[in-house]
This record gives sequence, structure tokens and C-alpha cells, in this order.
Amino acid sequence: LIKIEDIRTSFFVRRELDQDLVIHLAELIEADVELPPITVNAEMELIDGRHRKEAHALVGYHEIAAHVVPTVGRAESIAEALAANMGGPKPPTREDISFCIELLIGEGKGESAICDIIPFPRSVVRKYVHTVKNKIAISRTKVALQAVARGEMTLSQAAAHFQVSFERLQAAVTGKVSKKNASAEVGSMRGALGQRVRVLGSMVSRNLKELHQRHEDGEVS
Repeated sequence: LIKIEDIRTSFFVRRELDQDLVIHLAELIEADVELPPITVNAEMELIDGRHRKEAHALVGYHEIAAHVVPTVGRAESIAEALAANMGGPKPPTREDISFCIELLIGEGKGESAICDIIPFPRSVVRKYVHTVKNKIAISRTKVALQAVARGEMTLSQAAAHFQVSFERLQAAVTGKVSKKNASAEVGSMRGALGQRVRVLGSMVSRNLKELHQRHEDGEVS
């Protein structure tokens, strides 16, 4: 048992807290259901169990059961947290995975290292990485443009300061987007959309097969 107030949280592997899940877990705790221990490292930094921690705090608990693991680097801790969530009752969403990759990029991890860390096929991780990098580039370009518009920096200074391609920034200023960049962005969106359509089609197929079976069994009209 460790004190909840001693737990430190320096990163999350989910973009936001699911309040409905916290309330549900709190109700289970009040009904004397024993939830699995959370995971913290030797520095009392939370690795896995954000919702369980919040649920215990919500019902007024001051202590919580925890597994204590050795302290590793921040990037490795993020990877551990993501892997722990992958096998849990609420797997990370595409947005959560992208959020984790953005954290890893912020830690200075390159594409190859991220592919080694994220527990998915490398081809899948690469698509995520490219999408996240493009999102970061768009965000940095907007900030750089604002600095140029205010007269605080020249194009070259803003590109260097905000780590944006000079060509990309110049194209944004003139309102032109290179065909290569546009094609890459559209291709990324097309790939993401195609994947979602395939997943949706698979879900629909499973539901229809189940309904058909239930109809043959006389369970539904």
C-alpha cells in the first residue's frame, strides 16, 4: 500500500481522463470489489492505473495497492505504460497512441526507436509516426507564421527557431503548397480513412453474422 498523495504524475498515455470510467470504478470500490494494483516506479511516478488512482481518491481513500517497478528512462516509462494499457479493459484509442508517439518524439526518439518501443507491427507504427510528424509540422508552421507576421523574425529565423522546413514555411506565406507535401498529406489521410473503413466493415460483418445465427436459432424475429 502506498499513499495516494505521494504518487507523482509526469506524463499520461491517454489524451484525457475518462470520467465515466472513474465513476464506474469508484462504484466498484464502494461495493468492495478489489481492483488490480496500479504500477509505479521507485520514484513513486505513476506508470499504469490513472483511472484506478482517481477512483480511489474519489471515494476518499488515502492509500492504494501498487506494484513498484524499477525506475527507467522517461521514454521507456511511456512505453511500459502504453503496453500495460494495451492489455487492459480500456485499450488506448488511435488518438491515445498518436499522443504517446508525440510524447516520444518530444523525448528525442526517432522513427526507428519508436518502432522498437511501440508494441505494434513496424509498418503500422510508421504510419502513426508520419501522421504525428505532419501534425507537429503544421502546428509549428502556424506558430512560425505568427512570429513572422508580427515582425519578430525573418522567414529563415522562424524556420530555424521553430524547427520548420524553410520551403514549407515559405509556401505557407505565399499560400502555395508543394505538390509533394500535399500528396503526402492526402495520402496519409486516405490511408487513415481506408483503415477505419476496413475496421468498420469488419465490425458490421461480425454483427450481421451474429444476427443471422440468432435468427436461425429462433432468438430474434
